[in-house]
Amino acid sequence: MPFIQPLIRLNKYIADAGVCSRREADKLIVSGTIKVNGEVIKELGKKVNLNDKIEYKGKLLTQEKLQYILLNKPKDFETDPADTKSKKNVMRLVEGACLEKIKPIDGLEMGFSGLLVFTNDLDLINRINNASSRLNIKYSVELDKAMPSAYLTELMSGIQLEEGIFKVDLVTYGDAGKNNRKLLITTKLGNSRVVKRMLEYFDLNVISFDRIQFLELKKGSLTRGKWRFLSNKEIGFLKMIKAYE
Repeated sequence: MPFIQPLIRLNKYIADAGVCSRREADKLIVSGTIKVNGEVIKELGKKVNLNDKIEYKGKLLTQEKLQYILLNKPKDFETDPADTKSKKNVMRLVEGACLEKIKPIDGLEMGFSGLLVFTNDLDLINRINNASSRLNIKYSVELDKAMPSAYLTELMSGIQLEEGIFKVDLVTYGDAGKNNRKLLITTKLGNSRVVKRMLEYFDLNVISFDRIQFLELKKGSLTRGKWRFLSNKEIGFLKMIKAYE
């Protein structure tokens, strides 16, 4: 029996080729900029196989192997993948990890450390960024002085900042109450800078800010400045995330 190539949606093929996300690929299809075997295709939901010739702006697309890498970012490293001149850029730390062109799903301020996910799966990047306000992230934070327990309650109730009221899901002392300067914060806020500003609202200075869990991914034994490939199980967790419709 001859081998039959499995059919995949055209928008997935385009996304897997590293052009854009699936949603953006739909716009390219409708605009008439995609050709399949020499024919312009504007039909959404069109399915193709890996032997088909898919063109975008006259360039033949190829299927890239999707890569997923977890880095434990050191403090004072830039996360902008476009800043190639800086020696202290996270792209230098994952250089040579794979042949594919990967980039971080999101960013962390230079003064922050912790987990960053790199991938060339643009569809996943788009879905996670669109769902960032609903995803659990955990930080370990050290302050310059003790934080009263009443402030913990306030953080979970809501803090009024310029842009509105923000709150965290859970905050506890990370040092078993020894000096109340270390906190463990779980939040659905995708922007770590907002969390820092919530702490500064109480006139507290942040000494260290470390992202120890990103969605289902935990630091474990991954030391600062090192990276590893995600397991199939970890990748599966990420792919279960759905963005807003």
